[in-house]
Amino acid sequence: MNCNLLILTSDSNMPLSGNHAIHFPYSLLNAFKSLDIKANMTGLEDSAYLNSYGISYSLIEANLLKLSRFIFYIRKLRKLNYFLYKKGINRIIKKFKPDFVLAINIYPLKEVFKEIKKYSNLIFWSVDDPRFFSDEWFEGSCEADFVLTQSFGSIKDYKERGITKIEFLPLAYDPRFFYPMKIKRDIDILFVGNAKGRSVGFKNIIIPAIKKFKKRITLVGWNLSNNELSEATILPPVPWFKLNELFNRAKIVINIHVDKNLNAAGTFNYRDFETPGSGAFIISDHVEKMELCYKPKDEIIMVDSPEETIESLNYYLNNENERIKIANKAYLRASKEHTIYHRAKFLKNILKSI
Repeated sequence: MNCNLLILTSDSNMPLSGNHAIHFPYSLLNAFKSLDIKANMTGLEDSAYLNSYGISYSLIEANLLKLSRFIFYIRKLRKLNYFLYKKGINRIIKKFKPDFVLAINIYPLKEVFKEIKKYSNLIFWSVDDPRFFSDEWFEGSCEADFVLTQSFGSIKDYKERGITKIEFLPLAYDPRFFYPMKIKRDIDILFVGNAKGRSVGFKNIIIPAIKKFKKRITLVGWNLSNNELSEATILPPVPWFKLNELFNRAKIVINIHVDKNLNAAGTFNYRDFETPGSGAFIISDHVEKMELCYKPKDEIIMVDSPEETIESLNYYLNNENERIKIANKAYLRASKEHTIYHRAKFLKNILKSI
């Protein structure tokens, strides 16, 4: 395809960080190149904002980068920051000369999107809907030529705001980084993630599991200092490139979604694809319209109460063959339909349609 594509994300300079917001766009960039699409990637915050001050990112410590982000969200400084962002966008456009800009893992600021639209077609792929919905969110999204959301149930929210060119595009996994390994499964039950904003999943799954299985459940991640979690085996966060090994060590991986996102049917997170992609067995909280991506009970097990949680954990810990059978089916589904290369092909067709 003869076009110049620019992936615009929030911060592109930390590919080895533990943040999926960094890792996922890099995987997408590689997938586009495998399709012979000329693609580049840059970050709005590092390339547009920090460089607007004439500061080289390589000289910025991590705490200064965090400070710059905090400053941006101080409303009294919005006009100053919009000016700096627009200045940075102009620099980015002149450097890359894109025919299309794909904005991903980024807040849809109206002023920034309007500036991009002066020079290029704009596609916005929102990957955490409906978590951050607001009037400002939809005002910015309206500026895009095409909107994609990882939340099937959120499509109606966009359409109610007059956004008609929108489609469902779930997340994916990169098979270069997530794949089955032949190692010992020495962790009985594993959860990797953040407790913040997931009170429903912790109430129905994590806390009941800890009361029953104690140290047999391993928690890895952030905000796990709650007293109710203290009887579990708690480990510090790990970067994304170490997740595959953890998933392969686990007999059961628990996946829970952000509370707010559970209200929208067909809302998927990264774990929904990375865990099956690693060949691991999943027990998930209940996701309405899970069948959009997986066959419930056959490829993925969902629970909706503490009682269901304990029953399922007991059963599958003691039935290895059944566990392996379900995990293999989920892996087959993920590898055939949910890799980053499948998403890149979908996006290529969107580019052709604009």
